[in-house]
Amino acid sequence: MRVLLAGFLVLAAVMPLWAFQPTSWEVHYRFEAQGHLVLATEGQLERIPFQVKNEQSYEQYSFHWHTRPSSLCFYEQCRANLTIAKSSQQLSLPGPRRLVCVQTVQGQVVHYRPEGPLTRQELDLLHLPGHPHAWSLLLEQAPRSWKLHQKWTPKGEALAALLALDAVGQWQVSCQAEKLSPQLKLVLQGTLEGAILGVETQIELKGTVLVDPETQEVVEAELRFQEKRSVGHVGPGLDAQARLHLQRRPLQRPRRLAALVPPKQFVSPSPYTLRLEHREPSWGISFQHDRRWHVVQSDAKQIVLRLIDRGELVAQCNIRPVADPQAKFSLGHWKSAISSALKEHFGQWVEPPRRVKLRENYEALHLVAQGQVQGLPILWHYWIVRHPQGRQVLVLFTLEEKLSERFGNADRLLVYTLRLLPAQPVPEPDQTASDATDTPTRR
Repeated sequence: MRVLLAGFLVLAAVMPLWAFQPTSWEVHYRFEAQGHLVLATEGQLERIPFQVKNEQSYEQYSFHWHTRPSSLCFYEQCRANLTIAKSSQQLSLPGPRRLVCVQTVQGQVVHYRPEGPLTRQELDLLHLPGHPHAWSLLLEQAPRSWKLHQKWTPKGEALAALLALDAVGQWQVSCQAEKLSPQLKLVLQGTLEGAILGVETQIELKGTVLVDPETQEVVEAELRFQEKRSVGHVGPGLDAQARLHLQRRPLQRPRRLAALVPPKQFVSPSPYTLRLEHREPSWGISFQHDRRWHVVQSDAKQIVLRLIDRGELVAQCNIRPVADPQAKFSLGHWKSAISSALKEHFGQWVEPPRRVKLRENYEALHLVAQGQVQGLPILWHYWIVRHPQGRQVLVLFTLEEKLSERFGNADRLLVYTLRLLPAQPVPEPDQTASDATDTPTRR
């Protein structure tokens, strides 16, 4: 209850009233997938068997915020079992983080916490195909009155939301009424080509949907599909079969969400609410970043992220501790170290190196170098962040110079929110030079 009341205080601080008639639901959701992950290893494709099961039970309070479908969801259960080859892992949504907002924004289903950032792992637990908001988006395009065996073709954006894709390019998918009462039974089937995180995917699907004819709300749905996805910059390819089942039961009044209803004020998605949090406990670091960044490595040696914008790899970020506790925190020292590390790739300093005051007495040095790697003009943004007690972290952003406008200030949020936990042994010495010439490979 303390968590709910805290959430209410946050929700009550931001925006005006919802419109339209709200509804309450008890929701049960199950997603299962199995097949092979496809990895590109030394020029060869490697297939690794995997299996995943995700189960969710939650209370959903649905309403409209400025005509946008919106929900407050409290998760009684949200857990997944993931098996890759012979290794298994169990994931779950922590108890204090079970209050989640959902909103349909420009044809996409967006999950976020009103009280602080999600982690990427938590977002992956929540953002799956077949969410109630996605089914509603699909049904908004349906005929107002159905006839038996009548067919219609959903729009690409509705199919993208339904399958949790970024976009759908070509599709041959139809929806047909097989039964009109007491519930409307629809059959959805076909094939499509789409994109997710900049890679192509092909999907063949078939499903059934039961709809309340009065409210036009989905009460039950089952969807089966086969997917073949190419290998990407931030994830493996897929050759898999999946099945999901959604069941919704209307409630007369909210139960676990009673303390938050009616939500007279609502937190809408914004760069602040949509940020993600990453923690690496092995050497005590945490930071926040926007959703375009994807962590591809996180261990005791370093953290590596890649920035995917509109399907294209824009930049890479490498973060590692500065091993020498006596390393100088001076612009002169780091100008010399960086130019030596870049060697023949170094061209010039793009802007005057500067010293930056951060929050909570943290400080940072920011140096931007320009040069070339294999004929490509490259920018290196070096940030050296220092804890008030002296610990230092090197944060390096690498990008092609022509992508600097799209990169914008993507480094600022990450650097300005970086925090170091109580010091732990640093496993490896600093290797500034090894990552100084890292250049993202673009498709």
